[in-house]
Amino acid sequence: MNSIYDLLEYVLNDRVTTVLARILMKLKSLVIALLSICTLIQTTTAQDADVREQKPVVVESQVHKGGEYDKILGQTKEEPKGDRLTDKGPKASWIWPTRESKNGDRWFLFYEFEGASAQAELFASCDNKMTVYLNGQRVASSNDWARPVILDVQKNLKPGVNKLMVDCNNEGSVAGLILKLALQDKAGKVRYVLSGKDWKASR
Repeated sequence: MNSIYDLLEYVLNDRVTTVLARILMKLKSLVIALLSICTLIQTTTAQDADVREQKPVVVESQVHKGGEYDKILGQTKEEPKGDRLTDKGPKASWIWPTRESKNGDRWFLFYEFEGASAQAELFASCDNKMTVYLNGQRVASSNDWARPVILDVQKNLKPGVNKLMVDCNNEGSVAGLILKLALQDKAGKVRYVLSGKDWKASR
């Protein structure tokens, strides 16, 4: 080195290189952390998220007719007798997104409806497993289709559009979901949300 200036330039360059190296190391750590978070978000299931977002082809559900399923809601065409809101009114249909079901099938069934109720009762069953969400909140789950869930869901509803989603899993051959939501207003008038062909489904 010919002068003090050369020495200062050398020291400064060395320090800049060291600082840049430290910055790059921290940026690398930050990128790794962000990638880990993205991976965690992508693998989050519908049980942990408000709604599992999918972008497949959305299809209409097909009505699952007849068979032993009718035993749950009774085999007569008459209105079921009972004190619950879901004991009255029209009968829901067993549905599945495809006419042929396979062991291990998993579908998400969706429906939107208007709220504005004073009392709300849910009836649901799925062959074989289900988890029910209302507006992103888990409200029920079951792995026994012969024992449907019946519960009050008024606290989970909101004014305006409400979103209902059911995570359905099949174990065996025949599969199906049946759901009935009774909504009673302050005047005592009851309307119903029923599983049927107007529901949507996605993988």
